[in-house]
Amino acid sequence: MIPKLLTVFALAGLGAVTLAPDLVLKATDHRKLGKDVAAYWTARTEVEGIDESFSKLSTDIKKVDATLRKKDQGPLLALVADWREIFWTASQSILEDRKLKKGKITEEKSAEPVFTYWAPKKFSSKKGPAPIVLIVPDADQTAQDVLETSWADEAIRGGAMLVVVSIEGDPATWSGDAGFAAVMGTFGRVIRTNMFGFDFDRIYLAGHGKGFAAAAATAAYFPHLFAGLIGRGEIPSADPTNFRNVATYLGGGGESATFARGVEELGYGNSTTGEDSAAAIWAWMQEHTRNSSPAHITFAPPTATSRSAGWVKVTGIDLDGSPKVDAVADRASNTITITAKGVSIVDVYFNDVLVDLDQPVRVIVNGGTPHEDLFARNPKYMVDRAYDFGDWASVFTATASYDVPSTN
Repeated sequence: MIPKLLTVFALAGLGAVTLAPDLVLKATDHRKLGKDVAAYWTARTEVEGIDESFSKLSTDIKKVDATLRKKDQGPLLALVADWREIFWTASQSILEDRKLKKGKITEEKSAEPVFTYWAPKKFSSKKGPAPIVLIVPDADQTAQDVLETSWADEAIRGGAMLVVVSIEGDPATWSGDAGFAAVMGTFGRVIRTNMFGFDFDRIYLAGHGKGFAAAAATAAYFPHLFAGLIGRGEIPSADPTNFRNVATYLGGGGESATFARGVEELGYGNSTTGEDSAAAIWAWMQEHTRNSSPAHITFAPPTATSRSAGWVKVTGIDLDGSPKVDAVADRASNTITITAKGVSIVDVYFNDVLVDLDQPVRVIVNGGTPHEDLFARNPKYMVDRAYDFGDWASVFTATASYDVPSTN
């Protein structure tokens, strides 16, 4: 489901641009390669001139790479932070944020599902993307009430986009597919409007009361998409297993303590309990952004269609077998160690943040014979993946699949 939903990201002009201090390329290189990438993505969309546009991109990649190598700064495809900037540059010109109604509560009802949003009065994609909070109201709350009262802080309204999900039905079903469908259906509509220039490394989920169940379910289904999960009011508890790389802020009562304790017992160390206010949440957001290439991933697929978590993807999920994968990347030894059960295949996506792709990479699955391979960085795979999956703030240049041996 998620690849189909997110395919539109690449040409919706949305992405993460947190300008890293380790950028190597000049801004002119970002713009030049970004222009090439945009032309290639457009060609793929229009199914015309695909080979020609990629040839132009490939030629320019080789030119920039040659210059970097002369300065001992290459290879170009190893520069993950720079490619994030290139992909943002490629998409920025396609954004239509001038259509946003800024500085006021607005209901977007041109298509289904309807949602309500607030965009900062001074937002402009030219200044970079903004964080976005997807908010699930409690069963008895309206979108207007949520934005007028609970999210009325001047700082967060001036710095973040706030989108309230329209959710209906029995709240008892919100911890499953019903909650996930409401949140991701709204997220898809946000993307398709082509107006919201949000930062892909600063997407937050927030749930008020019973709405927390839907927000938590969405984060658990696809933990690699979100920077943080926020609970407000009397929330229910949730399974914390998939939150190793999703920070949590709990500002209310109910089962907050139970959930926070569960996160801490797993050793994740990323759960914060604090004041239930937009101002406190905004301060917390400044300290918690997504790591798109975390060194350690823990993922228990909640459904057979929930298959991805960052740089790993699982196939052949046996829901009766308590499926789970734990993957650790150690760049110092250039080794990835995977422990898995209840799945038959694990796909691994590689980049030079996780390992050094100039050297052979060892992958060990369930203590079996190590796989040792030298992977070529593939520019077409990288750029196509950005277009196909949409989360192009996660830059990967190679991939491989591994059978999961039995641990018995």
